Amino acid sequence: MPAIKRAVPTSELYGKKRNIYEFTGKWEEHIGQPEAVGSWFIYGHSGNGKTSYCTQLAKYLTQFGTVWYNGLEEGTALSFEKALKRVGMETVGNKFLLIEDQYQELRKRLKRRNRANFVIIDSLQLFEMNLKEYTALKKEFPEVVFIYVGHAEGRKPEGRRGKRIEYLSFVKIWIEGYKAIPKSRYGGIEPFVIFPKRAAEYWNEIK
Repeated sequence: MPAIKRAVPTSELYGKKRNIYEFTGKWEEHIGQPEAVGSWFIYGHSGNGKTSYCTQLAKYLTQFGTVWYNGLEEGTALSFEKALKRVGMETVGNKFLLIEDQYQELRKRLKRRNRANFVIIDSLQLFEMNLKEYTALKKEFPEVVFIYVGHAEGRKPEGRRGKRIEYLSFVKIWIEGYKAIPKSRYGGIEPFVIFPKRAAEYWNEIK
């Protein structure tokens, strides 16, 4: 029989030291000040700005640590290169690195020294991982924030695995009409405008 985990009193919970990323400005309004733990989930339909949002987010995250972008969907394609150039990713040097790993390859990479603080997995549909492995990855690397990018069915994540990971994630971002609309456990509530002109046209906000 497995051992029962120790119950944690409120005084200990309140006094726990936490690694908090002190987001400011529009990113704090959008996401809040997230803890360096767990998973986030970004999803939406093709052509609504997911990649552009992810590259803007990735560049901001390099202020807090190293970002690995697991580009299984676009890889080194010209379209992704252009997305990086739009945000000026070359200015952050090796704080942003493109990888193309499946589950076991990513685990091996994370076991090395100088592992990433953030891993963006684009996309979940091409990442060979089941729900048990999702939980195991979080437990094995509790100090890494895993950010999954997924496709959508209607306004829900695609597939059972996508729906479950979205449910378990601390930050959930729905991409529609060049806006990123958050549900965050860290207090962020404001949509992030990915492309102002296109978003204004889509949402009929042109003055």
